[in-house]
Amino acid sequence: MLHEILDYRHGERLPTIITSNLQFENLSGVLGERMADRLRESTFRVLTFSGSSNRRDARQRYFEAQ
Repeated sequence: MLHEILDYRHGERLPTIITSNLQFENLSGVLGERMADRLRESTFRVLTFSGSSNRRDARQRYFEAQ
């Protein structure tokens, strides 16, 4: 279903926002080379965020509180 959605949006030139914990270069391992190539072709901007994991920090606080 994800491939159908991305294929449709790419074909119709619709804007699409994708969030992932993967590096942009590693998307082909999950989406396949053809879909990753389409995304590379139509990418306007890639934003990369860094920092500590909020989930890991929250988990640590949760277990410290007990």
